Amino acid sequence: MAYAHGYTAPVFPVGIPPGEEPLVEGLRAIALQGGFAFAYSSYSQTGLGLRDAALRTEQLTNLFTSLVERPARTFLVGTSFGGLAALKL
Repeated sequence: MAYAHGYTAPVFPVGIPPGEEPLVEGLRAIALQGGFAFAYSSYSQTGLGLRDAALRTEQLTNLFTSLVERPARTFLVGTSFGGLAALKL
């Protein structure tokens, strides 16, 4: 499972949006309990960089494949802006 985070306002540093960490950790726990791998990262910019968000999420799945193995299937999960990035893929 690859998680694409929501919108991070430009006033914040690059990273998971403030307050979204509990959601990410909850999803991670559920995925791992179900026997799934779970990966997430941030984008290289804040604000509405949809192309960057989709690219970084795709790179994350490729990194997993290169470090672990090609999964039988990949579930892309995203909240808000991250959901849009996942749909773009």
